[in-house]
Amino acid sequence: MSSTDTNSSSRNIIYKVYGIANKVQAITAIGFSTFAVIHGLQIAAGAVGGVEAADQALLLARPIYQDAHLEGYMVTGSVAAHLLAGLTKSSLDYCYLNNNKKNNKATGYYHGITGQLLIPLSVGHYILTRRMPIQTMGDSAFVDFGIVGWGLQNKPWVTWTWHVALIGVGVYHMVGGAPLAFRRTFGGKTTSKKEQLDDKKGSMVKFIPLVIGISTVLVAGLVATSRLDKIPLRREYQAIYNRLLPGWII
Repeated sequence: MSSTDTNSSSRNIIYKVYGIANKVQAITAIGFSTFAVIHGLQIAAGAVGGVEAADQALLLARPIYQDAHLEGYMVTGSVAAHLLAGLTKSSLDYCYLNNNKKNNKATGYYHGITGQLLIPLSVGHYILTRRMPIQTMGDSAFVDFGIVGWGLQNKPWVTWTWHVALIGVGVYHMVGGAPLAFRRTFGGKTTSKKEQLDDKKGSMVKFIPLVIGISTVLVAGLVATSRLDKIPLRREYQAIYNRLLPGWII
């Protein structure tokens, strides 16, 4: 086999791996977005009906995404596979495919940046509301919106900044990526490369009003949460924040 044939075969394999990574990234985006929508509706319930409504929605939906099997697929599994697929694509782009960097910057730069920012923001929220309660209380089934409410009242700078950023970055990333994720997962009209680039360039401009609208409702849910009068587990939540955050953060 000639070197030309070998290079062609290797390039075909790389493109196949890239295509699989694309598919995995899209499917896992749908999986995690399912959880994100459910959790977002809980926060939105607080904006409409107060924190009591949000806690009721939390109790109703928690068995779905904290199920021993579903959580592994829908939440942690989806995130891990999504990140691995993205890393695979980035590595292939950089090392082998030499995709046009100007086009990449114009079309995917902000989506990529928000995806990277979403990692520490969402992992931190998971540690606060899931991992730390399990470690300190033995279970996270007792946790309600008071855990965020306590932080908003007593650690305002870090908690407000953290959760407003999580909402804005998360909504932007998921709304902007949803059309492509659905198309790659479920199929759809095949478009030319130029049409895809044009679609990507205009997609976020088109979705900005939706991003602002959803983010506003979710921030309103945060505002409602910050106005909690009674937090029954306030001592436990204080212990969690004290373990999670340095003492100088107020």
